Amino acid sequence: MRARSFPEINSGDLDESGLAPRDGALAHAIVDAVCRHWLTLGCLLDRFTKQPTSELEYVMQGVLLCGAAQLVYMDRVPAHAVLDTSVEWAKRRIRPGAGGMVNAVLRRVAEAVGAGESRPRRPEWTNQRDELPMRDGSALVLNSPILPELVTHRMAAATSHPVGLLRRWVSQLGAEPAQLVAHHSMASAPVILNTEFARAPVPELTTSDDGDPVGCSPHSVPGCQVANSPGSWLAELLGSRGDVWVQDAASVLAIRSLADLRPRVVLDLCAGQGTKTRQLAATFADAEIWATDPDAGRFATLSMAFANSNHVRVVARAALTEATLARADLILLDVPCSNTGVLARRPEAKYRCGPEQLDRLVAIQRQIIADAMPLLAAGGSILYSTCSLDDDENSGVVNHAERAHDLKVSRSSRVLPGGPPGGEPSGYHDGAYSALLTKRS
Repeated sequence: MRARSFPEINSGDLDESGLAPRDGALAHAIVDAVCRHWLTLGCLLDRFTKQPTSELEYVMQGVLLCGAAQLVYMDRVPAHAVLDTSVEWAKRRIRPGAGGMVNAVLRRVAEAVGAGESRPRRPEWTNQRDELPMRDGSALVLNSPILPELVTHRMAAATSHPVGLLRRWVSQLGAEPAQLVAHHSMASAPVILNTEFARAPVPELTTSDDGDPVGCSPHSVPGCQVANSPGSWLAELLGSRGDVWVQDAASVLAIRSLADLRPRVVLDLCAGQGTKTRQLAATFADAEIWATDPDAGRFATLSMAFANSNHVRVVARAALTEATLARADLILLDVPCSNTGVLARRPEAKYRCGPEQLDRLVAIQRQIIADAMPLLAAGGSILYSTCSLDDDENSGVVNHAERAHDLKVSRSSRVLPGGPPGGEPSGYHDGAYSALLTKRS
C-alpha cells in the first residue's frame, strides 16, 4: 500500500487484474490524483480528524486519501457514490466501526469543496487561503479560508509540495518564480516529439472520426512538435521511423547548443533509454557514438533500441572504458537527479526531495564526473546535464568539478519549467540545466 511506503510512491504500478477496463481506468485516475495531491489532501483531511492523517493506520489513510481525491479533483464522480463506496470499503477492510469515521471525515471534506461540476471556481489561482489550483488553470473556491496562513506553507499545501522544497525554491529562484514552478507542476504534460532531424513530414493535425485532434502541431521551440491524442498512430510512427522520437522541448536544448562542435568520439555514459543518444547521433553524424548505462534494465532497453544501428555502439561500461580511454572529445553525462524540473511528469518525485536525498545525489553526480575524466581526450569536454532546478545539483556540482578536475565551464544554461495548468500544449516544457566543461590543455 502506498500509504505505508510514502514518500517512496509510484502512480504507475497499479495491479488492475480482475477489473473491467472502465473500472481499471477509474482506479488509475484515483491513484494518480492521490499521488499528485497527497499533501494537499492530507492538509484538508487534517482539518477534520482528531490526529494528523499521517499518524492514522495505513489502511485508514488509504481510504481517506482516495475518497478525498475523488471529492476534490474528480467532480464527475457523485459525492454520494464516493461516500457510500468508501464507508463500505472501510467496514469490510478495516473493521465495522471504521465506517463511521470515514463517513464523518469525508462528509466534512465534501462540504468544504462543494459538489458537482458547477461548484464555484475562480479564473486563476492566486494562492489565497480559500482556493485550490486545478489542472485546467482555474482555482476551486473552498467554503472557508482553511489553508495555512503563512504564504510559503499555503503554497506548499495548495500545490502538494514539501515546505522545505518550496523554501529552497524561494531562496534560489525568488518568491514569484517559485510559485510559478510549483503551479506548473500541476499541468498536464503533453507528449512532445523531436522532429528536428525528420527526413519526411510527420502526420499533420487533423480530426478523428470521434472529433478528437490527432496528429502533430507545432511547438513554440523550433524542431519540436506536440503529439495530439497520442495512441496507435503515434506508436506506428515511432515504430517505423528512427528520425523522430519523444523528447521534451527543454531536453533538446543542451545538445542543440553544441551543434557547432566537431567531435570525433562521443560518449553517452548515462544513456537511459537512449533519447539523448539519438540526438547525439543525429547531431554528430560523422562521429563515433558510444553509449552505456549502469542500470541493467536500462542497459537492456538501450541495447534493443540500437540493435540495428551502424552508428551507435552500445557496450558495457568496462568495454567502453577499454575502447575509449583518453579518446573522447565529448562526453554526455545526463546524470541521475532529483527530477524537480519534471514534476508535472514525475509528481511523486517531489515528496523525496529532502536534504538527505540531495546530499546522496550530489555525491553520485560528483563521482560520475570523476569516473568520466580518464576517458577525455586532451581538450575534450563534458556536457553535464540534469532535469533538476536545484543549485546544489547544478552549478554547485559544476563548480566543484572545475576545482577538482581542472575543468573550465565554457557554456551553461538553466531553463525553468514553462506552461501553466490549462495553458496551450505548444508552450509547455520541462525544466533543465546543462553546462559544458572543457579539459584545460
